[in-house]
Amino acid sequence: MKQLATQFVAALLLAMASVSAWGNDNNVNVADESDYSVLVFWASWCGRCDAVLKDMDALHMSGALHGIPVKAVNIGAQANAAQALLRKGGQDLQLIADGQTLAERFGVQSVPWVVVVDANGEPVYEPSRNTVPTQLAKYVQMDLALRL
Repeated sequence: MKQLATQFVAALLLAMASVSAWGNDNNVNVADESDYSVLVFWASWCGRCDAVLKDMDALHMSGALHGIPVKAVNIGAQANAAQALLRKGGQDLQLIADGQTLAERFGVQSVPWVVVVDANGEPVYEPSRNTVPTQLAKYVQMDLALRL
């Protein structure tokens, strides 16, 4: 019975992740209706992405970002992106399943890569250029605290 309940919860989480997943990044408004959005570029094969996704998920869920959306932008295989995001600890992040065009647009050089964008979708902060992955969430929080 416990195993059945666990499978049900896993299936429910997967379904919820799929609902917020966007398939085609050409139609994505990266800033939504917020003044800012946080884009976390990642791939399922990226081991260093795990800590960043978990940290950004925890930061998002803590309320410290005051409702600013955090979007996990997949630049790897699209087929199992929702499952990979769940496995890596980003279950509460919005998934952009096909993020290659966005990666090119923002000049992503490696993953993990984090970009804070304004309401116009313009980058305002890119901590990935000079920060170790385990510190990215803290730097994003500090930057957005100054902007809000």
